[in-house]
This record gives sequence, C-alpha cells and structure tokens, in this order.
Amino acid sequence: MEGNPGVSYRYAGTSPLPRFPVQHPAEMAMLDRINAWYDRDMYPPFADRAASGDFRNYGYWGSGTTGVRDASELLMEVLLGFIPDKRGTIVDVACGKGATTRHLLRYYPAASVSGINISAKQLATCRQNAPECDFRLMSATKLEFESESFDNVICVEAALHFDTRRAFIDEAYRVLKPGGRLVLSDVLVSSSAAPTSFFPSENYVANPHAYEELYRNAGFSDVTVIDATEQVFVSFCKRSARALKRGLRTGRISAKRYRRAKDRLLSRVLRVRFYVLACARKSG
Repeated sequence: MEGNPGVSYRYAGTSPLPRFPVQHPAEMAMLDRINAWYDRDMYPPFADRAASGDFRNYGYWGSGTTGVRDASELLMEVLLGFIPDKRGTIVDVACGKGATTRHLLRYYPAASVSGINISAKQLATCRQNAPECDFRLMSATKLEFESESFDNVICVEAALHFDTRRAFIDEAYRVLKPGGRLVLSDVLVSSSAAPTSFFPSENYVANPHAYEELYRNAGFSDVTVIDATEQVFVSFCKRSARALKRGLRTGRISAKRYRRAKDRLLSRVLRVRFYVLACARKSG
C-alpha cells in the first residue's frame, strides 16, 4: 500500500503484512495499549491450547456445555445462526488467534474466508490455525477492502475497543454487499469504565436498545439485538469463580494467585453491564 502524506504507519510486530495508517498519536497509543494487553492475555504462560482451542472469549454456556472450547464454539454457532444462507465471502474482524476463523471453515471454503487483526503476533498464530485463509494486518475502523467486497462480516467480542465502534459499523456497512449481514457479539461496559483503559469514551452505550439504534442510524435494516448477558458473561463468571475456589482448595493455585485472579474477575463484574449478540443486514 502506498504511503499517504501526513499519515504515519504503525507495525504491530515484524510481520511482512501491509501496514495500516494511524492518523493521531492518541490513536497510536490506544493501539499500543490494546496490543500489549491482548498479547499478554492471549498468551498466558500456562495456557492449555488443547483445552481452549485458541479461543479467547466468554463463550456461550448452554445446559450441556462442557468447557471453554465447547462454550466458544457454541457462541460461534449461535452467531452463525443469524446467517441463514452461509454462502459467499466472510471476513472475521479482530480475529484473535484464528480459532473463530477456523470455525468458519465448517461452513465456508478457505478461499472465501478472510481475517484481520492489529496484532502481527496473533496473526502468526492465525496462520497455524487456518493456514489456507487470507489474514491481514488491518484496523477495523479503516478496512482496506473495496466497497461491497463481502457477503458477511463477523466480529467476536472486540468492537468495544475500536476507536470508534461507530467507525467500524460504517466500514462494515461499506464493505458489505447489498443484502449482506454483519453479525457480532459485543460488550457494553458501565459509564465509569468507558473512558478508562482502552475503552474509548465514544463507545459507551447505555443498553441493548440504544445499541440497536447504532446500526439503524448507520443505515442497516433488519437489526436484531439479543441480551445474552446471563448465558454468556454471568455464566462465565460463575464458572470461573468455582474453578478458582476448586484450584485453591486442591492446592493447584496459591492463595496469592487466587486473590489476584479473584480481583480481576471482580473488576470485570463491575465493568460489564450487558453482553449482546447482534445481526444487522445491509439493505438491497
């Protein structure tokens, strides 16, 4: 991609992938914080890749859900249920380590699947998990695709970090073909949490109804927003709390590690207000 005058370019690592433009120092700092946090969170020192399947989300906890990977795959199935006709092309925005992209291969040929992320480290893992898919280093708010390029866009638990979520929604609308669908899961944080850390203040949304209006105001039709807080976030927190207590009781984790993990879990509980699943269709 040719450079533009007055635009700086940022690499998230040493990948040979195309760079994406960063216009402002504040945006660059935001990307640095997100990358640093997620690269730590996505690669914990004692991670069990077999158990997680390289998923890193809250998952959807049904009555028969057996573990993290199972819950994460069920979340993907619930989201893909919004797409009745799984044909054409699809792009996985903020694709993490590629587990969500790999899941798409159950329904789409690899040549029809793309994934984007701002972390070159995570993209390297994506290429292990879904080697035949097209992965690119790219910002969700500046999609380097032609207009009307995709039949579907999917995004799992990432839009709350985008600067801004509305800019991403506009970009998703632009790259979708007429009749195409944007499906996603998203987290609505409290007003006190929104301006801190790497949650842009512009991304604060009061409730699922206001969240639905974001998509209608961007031009989408047939907008569906489901409050899945109980099935996803609450269930995840309850499971995590039980696992921590069990680990402390059996001596598998130390009291110090237990307190740190419990504090992190509590901070999430205080920060998250709603977990939503959404689908929006581009008219035409």
